[in-house]
Parts: sequence; C-alpha cells; structure tokens
Amino acid sequence: MLLDTLVAGPTSPRPEIPERPPGRTSPYATRDEARSRFQLLSSQPRLPDELLGPVAENSLRRVDRAWTCKFDRIGRLVFDFDFVFDCARALDIPVLYVYGEHSAVVTDAAIAEITDVFAPSTAFVEIAGGHHHLVLDQAQRCAALIDEFAGGTSEPLT
Repeated sequence: MLLDTLVAGPTSPRPEIPERPPGRTSPYATRDEARSRFQLLSSQPRLPDELLGPVAENSLRRVDRAWTCKFDRIGRLVFDFDFVFDCARALDIPVLYVYGEHSAVVTDAAIAEITDVFAPSTAFVEIAGGHHHLVLDQAQRCAALIDEFAGGTSEPLT
C-alpha cells in the first residue's frame, strides 16, 4: 500500500528540491512557540490542533536553551526518482495506491503516467478532499482502506 507517494515516470519532470541554506535553524525560546510554528511539508490547509498537536510535540527537541524541530535543517533533501520508479515497476504483488484529491505531491498527470507502471492488479484510489498527509487529514478513510486491502477483499477498492 502506497499513500500519496510520488512515482515519477520516465518522462515526468522531476520536482526541484532546493538546497537548504547552510546553518539554517529556527530556534524558538519556548516549546509552546515552537509547537505553534510547526507546519507540514508539503503545504496543505492547517489541520486541527488535536491532529497536528501530537505530531508537532514529537517533532521538537531542546537545543541549548531553545527549541527546534528534530529533522535535519542543514542537509539537502535527496530523493532517487529512478530507483523508486524501477522498484514500482518490479512489484509483482497486489498494490493499493492511494492518493489525495488535493495532493501537492501526486498530481493527476503523475497518476496518468504511472497507471501502466504497476501490475494490472493494482488498485488506484483517490481520496476525495484528501491532501498529501492522508493519515492525518483522512484517517478514517485510510484505516478503512487498510482494513479492506489487508483483508484480501475481492471487491474493487474505491
């Protein structure tokens, strides 16, 4: 099961992943300030605090006398699109490919290009109203799809 994962086809333009400026950090004086400034990447409408709050809490760390996010803010983000594409093409097991209607990562053009990449048994499901972080903004729908897929239902997943 893939959740809103970009599998860029051979003719798809590769998204530009900018280098981060050296030494970029965002220390905040208090944990509350750091938590209030936390945001998801890729961008999507702000989620309710009861959903985003625990993610933000677990993403913070104390550095010296300030608070910052745990992820690496200095290194360059690296994504090997060809490796992911080759692995997707090699899959010979059932696959459920789930993506959000409003995803900033998986576009309609990407879906159109990759439908022939996966095995014919692959089910593609677009979650209406969903964005990139589906397990947060569409948790119940994701859970239902996982249950259906893991249960080996012969019904088409839609």
